[in-house]
Amino acid sequence: MEQSQTKQVWASRAFMDSTRIKGFTADPLPTGMNLGQMAELNQAGERMSAEHFPNEIFAKYPNKKEKKQADLVLAAGAVVVSAACADVLRQFELGHSSHYPIKLFQHDRKTPVEGEYFCLTSASARMFFALSTRRS
Repeated sequence: MEQSQTKQVWASRAFMDSTRIKGFTADPLPTGMNLGQMAELNQAGERMSAEHFPNEIFAKYPNKKEKKQADLVLAAGAVVVSAACADVLRQFELGHSSHYPIKLFQHDRKTPVEGEYFCLTSASARMFFALSTRRS
C-alpha cells in the first residue's frame, strides 16, 4: 500500500506591500555587522542571537512622527512584530526562530513610538518545490 505524506509550507507576501516597509535606522550592531548583512542572514534563515539585531531603532525622518506600528513591519532591516503578533506566533512550532525585544523611538532618539515590539528571526528557512497535480 502506498503511503502519502502531506507537508504544508506557508509563505508570506506581507512585504510585497510597501506600506509595511518603515523608515527606521539603527546604530552599528555589536557584532560589527551592518543592517544589510543582518537582514540578508536573517532572510536566509541563519541562526542569529540577540546581539545580531538592534536593541533600539530610530525614525529616519525628523519631520515625520511615527505612530504605533502595524503588527508586522520591516524596519531598519529587521522584521518587527507587535507584542500581540508575537503572542500569536509563540503558539506555534517555529523551529529555531526567536523573538527579541526591540524599542522604537522617534527621530529625536528619546521619544518612544507607542507599542511594544520584537525582532523576529527566521532561523528555520526551508527549501521546497511544488509538484503540479494538474494533468495534461
